[in-house]
Amino acid sequence: MINKLGKLFAVFAAVLIISFLMFIPAQAADTRTGQNVDVAAGEVVNDDLYLAGSEVTVNGTVNGDVIAVGNRVTINGDVNGSVTVAASTITIKGRVSNSVRAAGNEITINSNIGKDLVAVAGYVAISSAGSVGRDLLAASGTVNVNGPVTKNITCNANRLVISSSVGGNVKAAATEVKLESFASIAGNLEYSSPNEATVAAGTAIKGQTIHTVPEQAPAPSNQTVATALGAIVAAIIAFILGFIIVLALFKYAAALLVGIVVIFIARRHVADAIETLRNKPWPCLGWGTLIAVLTPIAAAILCILIVGIPLAIAVFAIYIIAIYIGHIITAIFLGKWMLRRLAADDSIAHLIGALALGLLIIYTVALVPFISIITDLAVILFGFGSIVYYIKGKLV
Repeated sequence: MINKLGKLFAVFAAVLIISFLMFIPAQAADTRTGQNVDVAAGEVVNDDLYLAGSEVTVNGTVNGDVIAVGNRVTINGDVNGSVTVAASTITIKGRVSNSVRAAGNEITINSNIGKDLVAVAGYVAISSAGSVGRDLLAASGTVNVNGPVTKNITCNANRLVISSSVGGNVKAAATEVKLESFASIAGNLEYSSPNEATVAAGTAIKGQTIHTVPEQAPAPSNQTVATALGAIVAAIIAFILGFIIVLALFKYAAALLVGIVVIFIARRHVADAIETLRNKPWPCLGWGTLIAVLTPIAAAILCILIVGIPLAIAVFAIYIIAIYIGHIITAIFLGKWMLRRLAADDSIAHLIGALALGLLIIYTVALVPFISIITDLAVILFGFGSIVYYIKGKLV
């Protein structure tokens, strides 16, 4: 898990650094990118240095901060600022005046770090040639501390090994804690682990040693698993129902708005189409079904003819609009019928009220599985057919 955490931090840091590099003005810092990026020995960079490449090597001196990302980053020269790096393999052999913040798979410190070391990796090692001037904060699979740490160590690891001096406290959460010969801790050793720490002869701990055994989470029972699965299923069902209801409300509001516009623009024609549907419902259904089937076929034939493609697009667009308006006609008809004033009032206010009621009934029924398929088809065909039959009557 620690290795995965280290890789996650490395990826995050790489993305962050690359994104940052894209917005840095050219005159604000020294930026270098490429497959192999090298700062030659003897070169002095009097600015912050931004590096991105597969192989990054700093042999010169940097009088500023170093921010680097790559597959392998090696810093052999001195850095009189801080180092922030994300790479698979990170090796620091040069002196760093301030802090080092590193994320990768393997981090090795072979030099003196003036302030803090913050490391997230699969493996972190401070060699006997390395040291940390202040605190060490690490999250890693394995942390080997062979060089002195002036202040505190805070660590979350699978394995923590200390064989040098620590000037403050050690606080760790680890499966294995090992203090080798010549290790010394000036403060407390406080660790959370299922195992007792291994303390070699000659180790000095001046403060208290506090061992906490982490609680083991009980294995889930069948009843617990069933309850959890039930909760998940209930949540999924609730989400689906909520989504369906929200979608229905959206469709209702959209249809109501379109219907109001249609009523204002063509109130007389809307009233006549509804009257046609009231007087001749079955011919409306027949014509609606016939034209609903034939129009897509005719549009497809026009597309085959190539030159008829624009006409086919226009026909199909009109067809879709007519079907949508048709279900609005059916909704108004249904609303007027529910209000028992089918032919008594064709005012705009009454038509809008009937539309709102009819749409409410249609979209409520549409929430019922299986039945909604039949009702939706009937609503479309009756309404579409009333428009077709009404236009046919005008043309004949």
